[in-house]
Order: sequence, then structure tokens, then C-alpha cells
Amino acid sequence: MSACRIPVLLVTIGLFGLPSHASSIYEERQLFFLKDMLVQDIKNRVENKKTNLRYKAYVKSFGGIIKSDRTYPAKYSEYNPLITEGGWRGHTRGDLRTHLEPIFVELWTVFGHKAINEHVLIRWCGDNPSIWFEELEDEKWAKICLFVNGPRYREYTYQFAHELVHLFANVEEDSRVAKLGWLDEMFADLGSAYVLRKFYIHSPYPSYSRSDWDEYYNAAYDGKDQDLVRNYNIQISTDPPDWLPNWIDDLERYRYERALNWAFARELLPYFIAMPELWQQVGMLHRWKTRPDSLQELLRVWEGVLKENGMKTTVVDLMRERIPLKIRLRR
Repeated sequence: MSACRIPVLLVTIGLFGLPSHASSIYEERQLFFLKDMLVQDIKNRVENKKTNLRYKAYVKSFGGIIKSDRTYPAKYSEYNPLITEGGWRGHTRGDLRTHLEPIFVELWTVFGHKAINEHVLIRWCGDNPSIWFEELEDEKWAKICLFVNGPRYREYTYQFAHELVHLFANVEEDSRVAKLGWLDEMFADLGSAYVLRKFYIHSPYPSYSRSDWDEYYNAAYDGKDQDLVRNYNIQISTDPPDWLPNWIDDLERYRYERALNWAFARELLPYFIAMPELWQQVGMLHRWKTRPDSLQELLRVWEGVLKENGMKTTVVDLMRERIPLKIRLRR
């Protein structure tokens, strides 16, 4: 008997009374059995509600982090996303699944075949691409929203790579120090550029040639380079220590200053192309319980985690070289 039907049955008995033969031992045992099931069902419902209230974490990439104290084993490494219906315009979910797989494999590989805690769901959205996390009944979901009209797969590559870097770099474990969030966005932008350049070197799709990827890369990043010159007076030859003091307030106030994110990411891109293993160091971001209140402290804690895991600290060293100490010490 379904548990959800038990209350209805007992209420019916209470309203209309027991039939004359219900006084038998058998019927009495059945009634006690049903009551026990009802009590257990109520206990289960109450416990589930408490669990959901305590552990459900709904986190949008544009908002704050509601961090759960529940831990899960890292279990997902295979490419097996759930893709929702609707909005994909001009191609099937199967087409999209096939196209997105090389992007996942590329980043999953350079992040060291990293298993993740979340099952991935991909849906179409009518606004900015984003990633957020839901924790429902012992299952964690990373929900990635992509915004492209029609089968323009280079744009999917650009967007999906960005959100995957957030996932592999533990954005759900963000330190919650808002002013340091621009680092997460910078690495995500770096991931998009990295994948586009890797696909330029070796395209995983027969329908796209090297020149196709080069064309898209130039269209995406030449515009940002021009924006940096026009709106920020930052030339390609301008080193971060020379421009960061002028614009760090903007980055700390609003992590989505895309041109400024790119101004820093383009400094790191040649290193990541030459040494893809650097992504494994990025994969250790936010793997700590403290809440660094300055960039200097974040780099120190990150360096410690890397050393504890027997890893090099190249990325931390690159960051220190490019960010003046005065900025790193800001609280």
C-alpha cells in the first residue's frame, strides 16, 4: 500500500467507524500496523523537510554563496549531462550533446581528470550564460545556462568553456569575499580563450577549420582589446602592475568587468597554452575552510594547499609577479 494513501484510509476509518468484524485480533493488528506506518511516514516527511531546509543551497553566479556543510564524494567524471528541452533553435539536444563533449573532455583532461561532486544539467536561457548550484535530496546539481540562437557552435564553445572552468575551479566553494570574485571570472575568461586556441591548433569538428576558430577568436578578443584601449587606456603592451592600481576598485566592486578580466587573462594565456598542467593548480582554488580577507591571504592559503598536495605553485607565483603588493594587501 502506498504510504501517501495511509492517511486517507485512517481518516476514513475514523469518520465512519470500524465494521463489526474489525474487533478481531487480525483486524486490530492490521490497524496498529497502519498506524505505525502512518507515524513512520510522518517522521520521514518531517526529517526530509528538515534536511531540505538545512542543506538546500541555491546559488546563482550573480549572487552570494549559501554554503552547505554537507560533504559528498567526488563521483562524476564521465560526460553525461542532462540537457533540457526548448530554446535550442535549429538543432537537437543530441547535436548539442555531441558538440559540447570535446569541450568537456579538453578541460576535464587538463584539470587532471578531476571528478566533481555535481551532476551537470544544461539548459537554454534568454539572457546571460551562467552557472548555479542546487542541492536537493542528497544530490548536487551544477546547472549551466547557455544563450545561443541556432547551431552557432563556436559561441557554445566560448560559453560552455567559461562555465566549466567555474565548475572545475570550485566556484560553489567561493570564499564569499565579493571583492576577490574577479579572480574566478578572470580564470573563466582565460578558459574560454584557452579552449578556442586549442581548437585552433587541433579542431575536434570536421565542419570547423583552423581558420574558422582563428576568425572567431579574433572577433571575440580583438573587440575586448579595442575596448581596453578606448575605455581604459590599457594597451596590449601595458603590464598589469601599470594598469591594475587604476582599475582595481572597478574589479573589486564588479567582478564582471569583462574587458578588465581579459586584460589580466591575456597575460596568463601563453603560459597555460605552453603548460596546460597549470589548470590543475587552478583546480585547487577554494579548497580551504578559511575566508581570506585579502588577495595576499588568498594567495598564501592557495599556495599552502598546493604544497600540501605535492603540487607546484607556478600560478600563484605568476599572480604575485603581476599584482603589486599594495593591491594584494588591500582589505
